[in-house]
Parts: sequence; structure tokens; C-alpha cells
Amino acid sequence: MTTETTSATDATSRDESHLSAGVGAGEVLHCYAQALWHAEAYLSGGRGALRALRDAIDKALHCGAGECDLFTSDGEGYTLHVVAMSDADAERQVVPYTDDCARQPWTEAFRPWDVLRAHARAERPARSGP
Repeated sequence: MTTETTSATDATSRDESHLSAGVGAGEVLHCYAQALWHAEAYLSGGRGALRALRDAIDKALHCGAGECDLFTSDGEGYTLHVVAMSDADAERQVVPYTDDCARQPWTEAFRPWDVLRAHARAERPARSGP
């Protein structure tokens, strides 16, 4: 698996306006997790960031994993990893709730980076020789 990163600025032309933190318009994507069971979750951001996310999702559907580099509105950058996994693996993941009463210990469940590591190991070229 190659981990080619899609930048929000690659996904759309850069807007001339800039946010107060110096981040280009369209590069901001916020991921708001569920606090509790049955609560809403939100993805919100500029069109360029959403296109970069779409490209990462398309890559994950085709190759097993994709990623894009994005920013929060305060200018802090981060990489968002998109992982395609089997339905069985998806059902055994740790729950993403953020509130203490709903949070699940990470040691008790399958994590998305476990799938990323498995993909990376599977795609490493076989070593020849001793």
C-alpha cells in the first residue's frame, strides 16, 4: 500500500481569502465525534477539505487506506486516515464516544491503525537472501 497523501489545496484551487490563523480557505475540516450513544457526529469544513476527504475515501475503497492533510480553524494541521475494513472488523472496533460514561478502553477492542499496519505488512516486498 502506498500512502499517497491528498492535500486539501491539491483537491481544489486555493481561494484568495485566508482565515485569521493563516490557513487557506477550503483546507479546514473538523471531525466532531459522538459524546454518547445515539448522539450526532459531524464532519464540517470547506469544499476543498471535503474534496480531499472524498479522494481519501475513494483511495481507501480502492486500495484499503487513504489519507489527507487538513487543518483545524486555528491553523493546526493533522492527517486524517481513512481505513476500509471488513464488516466483521468494523463491528469489533473500539467505540468512538468521547464522554467518560460511554468511553471504551482502547485495550479491549480492535483499532483502525491495526488495519493500517496489517495493510503495510502485506504490501512490503518480500526480502530475498539471508
